[in-house]
Amino acid sequence: MKKLKNTLSRIASIDLGRFSMCIDRVAQESGKGKFLIAADMINSYLNYGIGYFDYLTFGFTHLAKEKRRTFMNMNKNLELVRRLNPEKSRYLFENKVEFNNNFKKFLGREYIDLRNAAAEDFKEFCLRKNAVFAKKIDDYGGKGIKKIVVSEISDFGAVYKELIKDGCVLVEEAISQHAEMNRLVESSVNSLRIATLIKDDKTYPIYSLIRMSDGMKHVDNISSGGMYCPVNDTGTITAEAYQDETGLYYERHPFSKIEFKGFKIPFYDEAVEMVVAASKVFPKIRYVGWDVAITDKGPVLIEANTIPGYDMCQNYRHLGPEKIGIVPKFKEILEDEY
Repeated sequence: MKKLKNTLSRIASIDLGRFSMCIDRVAQESGKGKFLIAADMINSYLNYGIGYFDYLTFGFTHLAKEKRRTFMNMNKNLELVRRLNPEKSRYLFENKVEFNNNFKKFLGREYIDLRNAAAEDFKEFCLRKNAVFAKKIDDYGGKGIKKIVVSEISDFGAVYKELIKDGCVLVEEAISQHAEMNRLVESSVNSLRIATLIKDDKTYPIYSLIRMSDGMKHVDNISSGGMYCPVNDTGTITAEAYQDETGLYYERHPFSKIEFKGFKIPFYDEAVEMVVAASKVFPKIRYVGWDVAITDKGPVLIEANTIPGYDMCQNYRHLGPEKIGIVPKFKEILEDEY
């Protein structure tokens, strides 16, 4: 009964405009009829737990039953999070100030908590920087982030009060990213997302992506209009970028015009080594998505997520020729725990 209620609730919450867009995209790509696509989308949700947008992204219209079973869905991902990441400890990652305090040696930048600082402290902090970012301690997806150019501040006290009022109490030194990463696009810090999984005290990197802005925003988050590409074990981009907001793929960045495929991420091996070391700080949190920036001096942590995404790493056009989802990799590592 509970499963039926959840299913009916999901159906009732469907965004019809987005649902229609997904059907149109699949029809354009596959040449199949829209009615058959809609029916298969419903079938895929009932039998595989795959929603209509995942149906589009995962290329389910091209996949037979055996391949479809290799794709992780949202519910299974959340189930793993519940079992592998104790709820009482997640705040150590989800609270941005707590995260910075606990992972300070991996940050490579200064920060200040305005809840424990006066306006004069804020001013002194800012005057040592060219730019800073102010964040809410519990927001995600790039929401609520304010970029502040220090030279443009005329009244530090007024800015301080505004940030306190808005809840943007974590102020961080802006990351100066590697010149090679700036070639992708300069408007954002283009972050690596490296997911790790711990089994029997050993850390396994399970996938890597590079995320960047569309050139118009200063955040790279997918939920804020950013785009992403897959990155292989050598730190090389292997396919075109996908923009979740539009459902479009780009061989070249629409703003910088740089070609994605073949682009080499500097300090990639060091970035993997860093997140493996970071995963050992709180090893009871076993399934983490780490966001990493690359500077001229090496990788630094931006933040970490205790609910890593399951979807970006399963994009159909980013998968190898066998078109296999990520379930076999999880089963191989977790064995009887999956």
